[in-house]
Amino acid sequence: MLQRQPDGVAANSAMAWQYWHKVILELSSEPAADIFKSREYAEKAQSYAVAVSVAYSPDTILAQLDILERKYETAIAHAERALERSPADGATTALAGWVKVCDGQPEEGVKLMRLAMRTEPDYPQWIPMSLLTGLMMLESFDEAKEVANGLLASRIESAQAHSAAYRALAIMAYHEGNTDDARAYVGKVLELEPKQTVAGLRRAMNLKDRAYVERDLKALAHSGMPE
Repeated sequence: MLQRQPDGVAANSAMAWQYWHKVILELSSEPAADIFKSREYAEKAQSYAVAVSVAYSPDTILAQLDILERKYETAIAHAERALERSPADGATTALAGWVKVCDGQPEEGVKLMRLAMRTEPDYPQWIPMSLLTGLMMLESFDEAKEVANGLLASRIESAQAHSAAYRALAIMAYHEGNTDDARAYVGKVLELEPKQTVAGLRRAMNLKDRAYVERDLKALAHSGMPE
């Protein structure tokens, strides 16, 4: 696609997403270099964009890259611009919500993600996974448990989604004083992802509120997650 349309918005956006996914899925041997390449393609797409379609809005990938690099102010700007361009698109709305959560605005983020789920009922699993983080930050544990159990009951079997659900359940159980349940849930996480560690999660959790991150990591460490 890129060879046929080197100046195309869609082709350059697709390349940007490809490098982003490589980093997110931990397939990259040089994450910083691949983030740079992803941003290069996304910014090229942005420069070509006049009327941007929903599927290939460069602002969405730029917002995600900003979150990876913990550039929260520019992430908000990109997410809001994408939302202005595609206000009825569920994925764009959810992305804006996730950026708000990462920036330390979980209440606003949860509202946007719930709106996205109503807009597109057949939503991908990353949306409830992101919603789960927002609810945990708000300590809305009853709602968070519903979302976590929904991920576990989904017809779509995903180790990543199930691991996120069990981690959340472990953290909530720990904070509620149910240490045996917390350890059991961490055991489930390690069955799915045997190499998962507290240090790895610390690197992956790109939330601005580092006190919240450390609080949850402490809960996991005390429940049997390897350091």
